[in-house]
Amino acid sequence: MSQIIKLTIPGDPEYIKVTKTTVGSAASLAGFDYESVEDIKIAVGEACRNITCHGFSGWSEQYDLVCDIDDAGIRIKVTDSDPSHGVKKEIMPCSKCPQEGELGMCIVESVMDDVQILDDSDERAIVMIKRK
Repeated sequence: MSQIIKLTIPGDPEYIKVTKTTVGSAASLAGFDYESVEDIKIAVGEACRNITCHGFSGWSEQYDLVCDIDDAGIRIKVTDSDPSHGVKKEIMPCSKCPQEGELGMCIVESVMDDVQILDDSDERAIVMIKRK
């Protein structure tokens, strides 16, 4: 039986912690072991940061996360369809975003079983799968 969690998250980076905790709790309740839950939380944090910040002068106003859990594992899709990225960055740590973004995606790819990056004119998304 599949369980689906859908979240719309404010773009402020402080909410990434809430997102990581929510998805981590869901993964734990679904029976993932401690190490897998920690991997999933790391991947979600990096994906949220990457999809809402990297390559832009501001953060997204909001973004969406869909988490689909079934007996085989967990599928997480983080989507940004905000073209404006109008939430002001207090500091500009992303002056070298392409390098940071690539490192973040390397981390995601190393802890998840399958990762896809979708980028078209309507939306940008990162899809991650972790199998049990």
